[in-house]
Amino acid sequence: MASRLVSLIFLSFVMTPIIQAQSIEEFICTFGADSRTVSVVKTDAAREPKACRVDYTRNGRTTTLWSSKSGYAYCVAKAASLVTKLAEGHYSCKPQSVGAPDDRS
Repeated sequence: MASRLVSLIFLSFVMTPIIQAQSIEEFICTFGADSRTVSVVKTDAAREPKACRVDYTRNGRTTTLWSSKSGYAYCVAKAASLVTKLAEGHYSCKPQSVGAPDDRS
């Protein structure tokens, strides 16, 4: 079960095209009324194509847990690991892609 979840997480992050200056791949994880968000933010693709950070939102507070200037795969792996831990703790996690505000229809 966990290996299937990791595969789904990895594919969700990697398969989404990233063309805007900043994009966010998120997992929304819920357990009862508790909601947590794990986000991989890819920033400034033109200047640093692999720059990213992993943000974690819990109790309304967002913290950057990891970042890299040259390793988008690093951020994806760290985010996947955190989502897996949440899922193992009985959270239900669902992927969501969020683009720049003017990209939404």
